[in-house]
Formats: sequence, structure tokens, C-alpha cells
Amino acid sequence: MLDLTNRIRSMTLAALLGCGAFALPAPAQCMPDGLGFAPCCGGASATLPAFPPISQGIQFFCFDNCQPAFAVNYCVDIGTPSAVVVNGQPVCGAYHIRFKVKNCGTTTFLWNGLVNAYYSRNWQETPVVGAPPITVWRFVINGDFLPTPSLPNNSFQRPGCLGTFTRVYWSGYIDYALDCSTNTWQAAWNLNHECDGIHHMPGTARPGGALHPTRSFSFVGPGGSFVPSTTGPFMSNGPITQEAVRWNNWSHAPAICTLEEPATGTFQATSPFCFCVSGGGNEYVPTNVSATGACGTSVSPSPIFGFYQKRIGAWTNPNVYPGTQSLLFDFGYLAYMNGCNGQFTQEWFEGAETLQGYPAFDFNGAALGTQFEDLASASVSKVNQATRIGAPHVSYYILNFNLP
Repeated sequence: MLDLTNRIRSMTLAALLGCGAFALPAPAQCMPDGLGFAPCCGGASATLPAFPPISQGIQFFCFDNCQPAFAVNYCVDIGTPSAVVVNGQPVCGAYHIRFKVKNCGTTTFLWNGLVNAYYSRNWQETPVVGAPPITVWRFVINGDFLPTPSLPNNSFQRPGCLGTFTRVYWSGYIDYALDCSTNTWQAAWNLNHECDGIHHMPGTARPGGALHPTRSFSFVGPGGSFVPSTTGPFMSNGPITQEAVRWNNWSHAPAICTLEEPATGTFQATSPFCFCVSGGGNEYVPTNVSATGACGTSVSPSPIFGFYQKRIGAWTNPNVYPGTQSLLFDFGYLAYMNGCNGQFTQEWFEGAETLQGYPAFDFNGAALGTQFEDLASASVSKVNQATRIGAPHVSYYILNFNLP
């Protein structure tokens, strides 16, 4: 990446020695991903490491009327990411990842899921001044989880849509973090299933009006220090000062990656409200998103549905990765002009938003912003760019923005 598309944050050695850490011989992998800018719309090949399996303690939350209503500790086995294959060749930046959620200390699995993972960007983080850095790779992920017979049969742990559909759709992100001085891996991640007005609204892949209209659900890992919160003040707001937009050109599969297009713009947050019930809490933040890329790509507010930030909560232990960091799930329609081919579309985006955490820097040591937005569009398939909401999908466009 360019300097403005790579990052570093700080983190203590104790964070990497905690639950979910794995040692692999890969110090040479702590480098930029090779998706830097110039020429406009040029093809690229991402330089990515071999990501490991991860096991860790997590939390599962049910939000009702936009308030935390239920929490339970689980554990998860996250399998080794496997590349998507087209014509016998791995697709650039596209993976499948298996998630198996279980009761801790047992082999009693509750959920078995497979997600599509689309690479967004990488950066570095340092624990303290003078300490060796870690490198972080972020993916935006989406997919279905199938419940097992062991999943408790109550509406807080078993979403109501399972009475109509056989599986549940989830969307979010995963960060893989490698300490290059110890060859130790960790991961932070989040997956969300939204209330009926979002993931089951008319026109979605799995519509329904009375499935779980007031309830949404979230997995968060690691879970030990995470505290759910649906109130302010945390949310993204301000100028987009760093980062880029990028096109996954599926017509060139498996070589879908293009070079990043540096972009600037704004995240303009407005008055929070409850999307899932009238008169509820302030969990959802309507947001106007605008950005302009160096090669003519533009992102602007869409009149179809709007764009929203959902507050989930925060990790609270500064000594455990990812540090003291707030977490939000972002989703909604954005108007997108592809500067590479002149195509204008209305795209549904979903993805991650993390705020604060360890200080961020690019690979040359320049400080980055504290607000990280990583979003991916939702399309039917590799050959059909039509929008698909509320079910596993393919991503054509990647947005990764930094705000101060």
C-alpha cells in the first residue's frame, strides 16, 4: 500500500500472549500488501501471509429495543482461511473462513458457520515506544451460520427467523494481528444479525415482518474485556483524511484486485435513534458519507435507504489486544460511481468501524487517524452485480477510510 493506506498501532506483549495466540514462523510477512496506488485502475496482486486457525473466548449479545438484553460467554474455533478458487487458481484477496461456536471447555458446538472474507487493508501497531511492531490485516466478512440441536431454544440466543429459515446470516469483520518479533498471532472480530427492518426488510434475500422486529444479535471476539453499550458518545464523525477505495473486478477472476485509489471526504453523523422500534434507545446513528477518489470514483449518500452506524460496545482492557477500542457495525446504501469504468450504481455496504485502540501508524511511521471504517459492497454473485441483502454475497467494492 501507499503510506496513506498502511497503518501501525501499539500493543503490549501481554496482549499477544493471551487467549487465542498462535506461534508461526512468519516474520518476513510483516510488510505492506502491495496494493499501492498508480497507475489508476491498474491490476494488482495482494501480498498476504498464511493466516492461522484461532481459538478464543468470545461473547454473544442480544439487543432488544436497542438496549443490551442478554449476554453469554462462548468459545470459538476459527479455521484456517482458504482462498476462493476460480478456474483452479486462488482469487486475489477472497477467502472462506469456518467459524464453530461452542460451550467453553466442551465439544458441544452451538453454531457452525462459513463466511466470505474480502481483504480490505493492512497496517502496523507498536506496543510502546521502541517496542517491535505488530502487523494487522483486516477483512470484511459475511456468511451463514447453521445452528446445532444444542443451541438453547429461547429467543435471546436463537433468532426468531430460524422459525422460517434454516440458517442465520451474519456480517462484520475480522482483524488478524501478527507480532513479528515473537511470530505470535491474535484476532479480533465481530459478526451481526440485524432486526427485521434491516436484514429482513422487503426486497432482501430473506424478508419477513414478524421474525425478530425489535431484536438484533452480535458475536464479539475476544470476549473477556468487552462491554456492550448502545449509547453515546462513540461514533464516527468528521473528515476522511486518509485511505482509499478499491475495485474487485470479478470479470478478471481470479486476478480481481486493482490498485487502491486514495480518497478524501466526510462522515457526517446526525441524530441517533432506534432503528428496531419507535421510542427505543439511541443505538443507530444516521450518517451522510461522501468521498472522492483520485481516479474519479465517488461515494455519496443514497436516497434509497440511508447509511447507519450501529453502536455495539467497547473492549476495555488496554493490555489485551485490541486494546481499549470501541466497536460499531456500519451498513446501508451508498451511491457509487466507479471511476475505472464510469458505472454508476446504488450499492449496499456492510462492514466494521473501530475507534481509538492502540495508536496507528503507516509502514514509514507516520501517524494515522483513530477512526477506522472498512466496508464492502453486497452483490448476488461473481457474475451478477445486483444487490443482495441479508444473505451471503460477493463484494465488488471495498472502502477503507480513516478519520482523525
